[in-house]
Amino acid sequence: MKTGRVQETSSKEKIAATMRMRGIDNFANYRADILAKRPESYFVICESAKLAELLGVVLGDGYIGAHARTEVLRIACNYNNPGFIKRYSTLVETVFDKQPSVKKRRTSNCVDIVIYQKGIAARLGLETGTKTHRPFILPEWIKSNQEYQISFLRGLFETDGCHATHLPTYTYKFIFSNVNQSLLDTVFMLLCGLGFNPIKTDKTIQLSRKAEVERAVKLIKFRQY
Repeated sequence: MKTGRVQETSSKEKIAATMRMRGIDNFANYRADILAKRPESYFVICESAKLAELLGVVLGDGYIGAHARTEVLRIACNYNNPGFIKRYSTLVETVFDKQPSVKKRRTSNCVDIVIYQKGIAARLGLETGTKTHRPFILPEWIKSNQEYQISFLRGLFETDGCHATHLPTYTYKFIFSNVNQSLLDTVFMLLCGLGFNPIKTDKTIQLSRKAEVERAVKLIKFRQY
């Protein structure tokens, strides 16, 4: 039986190799049929507050990778934050109309929200691969809509933000941390446009006035799941 399976696999590999050499795509008609049946929403995602928030999350703790015939979107989450996991797995499913896999890594306290689809990066207006120092330009549809701006900021702060209060020293902080300078500039610009007075450092944008911190946390519904 073992020998038979090896021979069968070898035969299939030879057929596949021959088809590749002759330039024959045995699944072309199948893929064309599948694409024809997919709704328009698969190819174009409507602009919305949900999309803006998801874009912020992807820019924070997300990764888009390219494969031969598809792309992968992976959002890294903290296992101890079930509210985050539930909210953004649901948001991914809503935006892409596909239920993602949610799985904890064996060697860490990290949970991955993952989907595979064609054209993920293009539909989000991003590129595949590492994004650490890649320039980011805020889409006009977000820039021109205050509701979308707030949702976008929520996605960013939910992944790369923190809120700290130390009453004995009357210290209040709402901080966004990132090494991508264009993303820091974008957050700074948006906060200023919403009437805040942020302070910018090499790797952070922070609010330090009590009233502004409390208003910002409430405005973007930070950690409210």
